[in-house]
Amino acid sequence: MKIFVLTKKNLLIAAAVIVVIILAAVLAPWICPYDPYAQNLQNALAKPSGEHLLGTDCFGRDLFTRIIYGARISLVIGLIVSIFQTVTSIQEQTLTFVPKIIAVFLTLMLLG
Repeated sequence: MKIFVLTKKNLLIAAAVIVVIILAAVLAPWICPYDPYAQNLQNALAKPSGEHLLGTDCFGRDLFTRIIYGARISLVIGLIVSIFQTVTSIQEQTLTFVPKIIAVFLTLMLLG
């Protein structure tokens, strides 16, 4: 049986991809040529071209811009969920003698 071992090369490639996604999300206002919410029905369902790298959707919105701005939202949600999970995990570990319903209540009180 062959065991898959992560090499440093694989780790560096994965880290580079994550860094590129984070940089694209942070720099979205400067690298995206269009407003992600602006509609242009004359360009609806346009094919990929020099003007629209990934084409447009049925409302004429640039898909590249929408994907980059969508990455921003996804990263923020992931960060919020990670923080919430860390806080609730710490609360559950330190309050093991308290019933679970009370621990949840205390966690919500600390966050609120």
